Amino acid sequence: MDEEAQKRKEQESGMALSLAQLSFKDVFLDFTPEEWECMDPAQRTLYQDVMVETLRNQLSVGDLPTV
Repeated sequence: MDEEAQKRKEQESGMALSLAQLSFKDVFLDFTPEEWECMDPAQRTLYQDVMVETLRNQLSVGDLPTV
């Protein structure tokens, strides 16, 4: 396969991946208690804010998250 064909294939596969539906599990990060303890309060708050925003975004498009 020539270089141009390889690039085209990578672009097409990237497009296909971007069209795939993501679940909450795909973006959820589950920290161990030890990892959570290593985070400072600002990091914990940021994590919680991002998870809430992600959940709201999924609900806004009618996707019911499963954990």
